[in-house]
Amino acid sequence: MSESRFEYIEKGKKTLKFKVAKCVSKLLYHRAKFRYLGKEFNDGPFLFIVNHCASHTPTRIENYFPRDFYMWGTHEMTEGLKAVRHYLVHTYYHQKLNVPMFFAQIIGTIFCPFANGFYRGMRLIPTYRDNRFLITIKNSIEAVKMGKPIVIYPEDSSKGYKDYIEKFFNGYLTLCHILYKNKIDLPIYVAHFHKQHKEFIIDEPILYSELMKKFDNDVDKASDSLRTRMNELRNL
Repeated sequence: MSESRFEYIEKGKKTLKFKVAKCVSKLLYHRAKFRYLGKEFNDGPFLFIVNHCASHTPTRIENYFPRDFYMWGTHEMTEGLKAVRHYLVHTYYHQKLNVPMFFAQIIGTIFCPFANGFYRGMRLIPTYRDNRFLITIKNSIEAVKMGKPIVIYPEDSSKGYKDYIEKFFNGYLTLCHILYKNKIDLPIYVAHFHKQHKEFIIDEPILYSELMKKFDNDVDKASDSLRTRMNELRNL
């Protein structure tokens, strides 16, 4: 039987590369506060959607989130050194952070081993932009049935990480819909990470069923309402 994603992660956490990378990341990214506007996290599974804020949010989630969890992350960062370097150079530094290609190649090459070691043990469920997205859904359902929350960054960051989120991808609601069909009604927490204040502002949770009822099962309107709320949270 092939190794599951979750077995792979647990093995990764035991590697020296991950342990060193984790220690370094805690020195670079200080602990963040979690401020709740409503109920604190429950004991069961839930969806936590939050702005990406480059590496600031995922790293702090990995190091300081108050629950054992899994989060969605682009599949390139869960693969080998070549794939990691290509993603860092071309997509992360050059496309999203607007670093000139010459410097992106230098920085990406330097940080590639560190990122590869860190991502090897992160609680990542790989995401895909093709029919392999079904793998993402399958792994996510398994995590939810294990009682784990799922952290997702639904913003469109193709043009960079912005304070004001202009667009959401709706894949997270696809996951919620499939789970609901299987009698699991996930609570959804919307949050915003404030980089200057090092604080997560977390809204009152809403059940998936209540969200869809509110918008007559219109996925685009439901998703856009959560995007709007995420932008509102940055000013609270």
